[in-house]
Amino acid sequence: MSEGSPSSRDADHKVAQKPRQPKRLRGKQRVEDLLKAATSIFAAKGYDAATMTEIAARAKAPIGSLYQFFPNKEVLAGALMQRYAEHLEAQLTQLSIQAGELSTDTLLQHLLGVMQALALERQAVMTLIEARNVTGESRHILRQTLRRGIQQVLCAHCDTLASDDAEVLTVMLVQAMKAMVLLGDESCAEAGRKAWLEMVQMYFQQRLPSAGEM
Repeated sequence: MSEGSPSSRDADHKVAQKPRQPKRLRGKQRVEDLLKAATSIFAAKGYDAATMTEIAARAKAPIGSLYQFFPNKEVLAGALMQRYAEHLEAQLTQLSIQAGELSTDTLLQHLLGVMQALALERQAVMTLIEARNVTGESRHILRQTLRRGIQQVLCAHCDTLASDDAEVLTVMLVQAMKAMVLLGDESCAEAGRKAWLEMVQMYFQQRLPSAGEM
């Protein structure tokens, strides 16, 4: 198929569409229900196997209502990724407010807890990231939101932390978070997470003193 063919242009137009924003409370609740249903189905079945009909049924909504707010599956996937980014940003911003009063160990537990609290959303988003239909821009925004939020928390915890050190610690923590989530599929998940947490705590205690230790 040539790049300028009608099918190619139609596909580009479809991906470029945006979700419709509800104005009334009832519409906002319907969108929330649809996004929750989409999260569960994408997490369980992946992007390609999920269908709009199944998502509408899970949300107990008419299929026309789903298409009213999300014209196609690509738009729905984009909205889901944006929602996850907003939830991440909100939780990390809230944590940064109290970060200066927390010990390093407690701070790490809270940071890792953010990922665990959003585990289902993250699982759904990971299936979308792996799907070729999801744009690179969305992946970049999500990655930047996570890293920017973690750096904000670390700098709030230790205001003398250099920006380069904060960046390195952020990368280390992101990779640790990924490992902790992946361990959820293992039979020794609890012991594995505990071991990972202990290793990360030892590393961060050396690089990131608590506010009371400075």
